[in-house]
Amino acid sequence: MQSFSECNSRSTCIQRDRANSGGGSRKRVLLAVLLIWSASALAQPTPHGKPASRIAPKKSAVISGRVFAIIGNGDLKPARFAEVNLFYMNPDLGESEEPNAAANFWIRERKKAADKWYAEMKRRMSAFVPGKDSPAILPSERERCIGLLDTYYVASVNATHWIVEKKLTDQSDYVQADEEGAFRFRLSRAGMYLVVATGRAGFNEAVWTDYVYVSLGEEAMAKLSSPSASCLAVQ
Repeated sequence: MQSFSECNSRSTCIQRDRANSGGGSRKRVLLAVLLIWSASALAQPTPHGKPASRIAPKKSAVISGRVFAIIGNGDLKPARFAEVNLFYMNPDLGESEEPNAAANFWIRERKKAADKWYAEMKRRMSAFVPGKDSPAILPSERERCIGLLDTYYVASVNATHWIVEKKLTDQSDYVQADEEGAFRFRLSRAGMYLVVATGRAGFNEAVWTDYVYVSLGEEAMAKLSSPSASCLAVQ
């Protein structure tokens, strides 16, 4: 595994439709009418003579963070445009486990992929006989590193397919980080979440993971400064 020696922003382009002549004015007028109508409706008295109360907005939770790596000389290298996946785990900080939670499925898939990878590395290394003609070839350092990195990718892909199949799309989310590696999720439920980020910082391909608990009405920060696995990228 290579250390970080060097160090993508999600720029959002908003395309605005251009209305035909007079179209923009008609839309503004219609919007004004709707706003006036809404205000009037809210001010209408109820059967008891009291103004109708506004519906309180639902509270949301936010998980945010920044994906980066700190190299040997202390420089900070952001993982620009990193892909960040979020998986729901459980509703509290305790050790209660929900088998059908997306994060727990991801963890099981990651372990299965890692066990398979370790078994293959062990088989190849044990089959190699130094100094003799052998069909076995020792895996290179890069091959071992990429194999480990792939176990995280496999877990995320399998978890995504499982989520869609089980119709549990409310248990996961995805965003792309910006130029500084920053990201933000807005959630409708509190609980423990698994954050998995993949990307490239400098000359390294890497994956970051963290567990974050957040309550409704609050914002929690994910700590993604130390990669769980990283490999020198091929130029």
